[in-house]
Amino acid sequence: MAEDMNSYANALIQRLVLRLPKINPADDHLNVDGPATTSSSVIRSPDASASLGTLETLPLELLQHISEFLDFRAISLLRRTCLKSRDTVDTVLAYSSTGTHAFTALAALGKIGMMRCHSVGALYATLGSKECVSCEASGVYLSLPTCERLCYDCVCKSHAIRVAALEICGFTSAVADKIFSAYETWKETSEFAHSQDLIDFATQFIESMVHHRGNAIAYEDDWDSALEGLGIRPEKRQALLKAEHTALRMRGTAETWAKYMVGTIYSWLWSPEKDRSSAPTITVALPATPPQDHVMLYKGGAITHLQCVWPAWEPDDVKSGFNFGTLFSRQPIDFSPDASSLVYFAESKKWAHRYAKLNEDICNPIPAAVLHVAVPPSMNDKATRIADEDFQQLAFKCLQGRNRLEIRRPNLQPYVKASLLLGPVCGNSSAQVEGFTDPDQITVVKMGGEEPLQYAFVGDAMALELKNKCNGKVWIEELRREGLAMYREA
Repeated sequence: MAEDMNSYANALIQRLVLRLPKINPADDHLNVDGPATTSSSVIRSPDASASLGTLETLPLELLQHISEFLDFRAISLLRRTCLKSRDTVDTVLAYSSTGTHAFTALAALGKIGMMRCHSVGALYATLGSKECVSCEASGVYLSLPTCERLCYDCVCKSHAIRVAALEICGFTSAVADKIFSAYETWKETSEFAHSQDLIDFATQFIESMVHHRGNAIAYEDDWDSALEGLGIRPEKRQALLKAEHTALRMRGTAETWAKYMVGTIYSWLWSPEKDRSSAPTITVALPATPPQDHVMLYKGGAITHLQCVWPAWEPDDVKSGFNFGTLFSRQPIDFSPDASSLVYFAESKKWAHRYAKLNEDICNPIPAAVLHVAVPPSMNDKATRIADEDFQQLAFKCLQGRNRLEIRRPNLQPYVKASLLLGPVCGNSSAQVEGFTDPDQITVVKMGGEEPLQYAFVGDAMALELKNKCNGKVWIEELRREGLAMYREA
């Protein structure tokens, strides 16, 4: 039975498939969405003195043919090289026609990070065709991952689209196909077919591969091989293993990072955009200074996660403010033995930016951002400061899964009972700490030779106080739009 493409469960289809208007056979150009409203010329003028080098010896027809094998970004960069390249590229029908009449398709490809996956010629040929590649019915849908025209029925049962979704999440092509094929077989044969989603199946795959292939926990472990064993694509592995992310990477394992990137992107792909677009936010200039008598705190991450502080829907007559509960950290955490309601904020924007940059690299194509929240000093003044040996002992106990009753040291009791803590950032994962025998083995993260500090707001009461006192004082700044922020009025 064909699936309902307007249902929440099939938001994936809405994101990876674009409905196209019918092509008029009488038209001599693509009629995908009407002329672009902006000029296709580049902002930076080509260098008049530069040349195409040895390519200039080739006939124009051959240059045009070669250009059609470039993706849209590559051919746009070629166009900026020199006047000769601009003149040549502008004569490539596939480029000029697609850029002018298929702007919606290009924007959709860019949004899911697939602008470089298809050549200009292939995209032009697909958009210029009329039939579904599978059954020759009217192909009114464009499959963005496969660059094919499909009919409604073929979209709903497309194996390739769902495999491509797992690839976007971070798996290699072979592993994505293996996971989805096994999932389909399981759904057809298991009496519990409706008890598990595809992401649960993918998570179990990662866990099984850890069991068979091993994990990476310590700095000296072979992280690249471990991530490869979990089926993670080379570009995702390289992003996580960048030297600038080492300190943050060591706060997790190959397994936890693989689950994080796959789960985060999966949630984004499977969430209808209307859920977020309904939130009444506006774009404003980021305040240069905090509001009077307030201190700014920060949190970096995927923009889809940070936006959850704003309810996606609210009745016209109800102001529900903010929901900081969506930012609660999962156990085990280094500042509290068993608190299920704890949210961290960084004292330094640089540290929050570091988190955001990591998310931008490993969770591409999801935009990353920094959340700014203005907190009254009366709240921050309540913070209990923890450092040095006390911090090492508390982190050691908490990350080893001890509960409050098991933490009996008198010096740790003030921290266990505190509703707001201020302290350094632990540089170890819970898996690594499980193998430690002494609190002195706990390390503290350093950035530029200094120890970044973070606030830990513990408990539902603190979350409620944040909600009440910070209403109208939250901004979300996307990394790619520095200085601008999403904002919701109180």
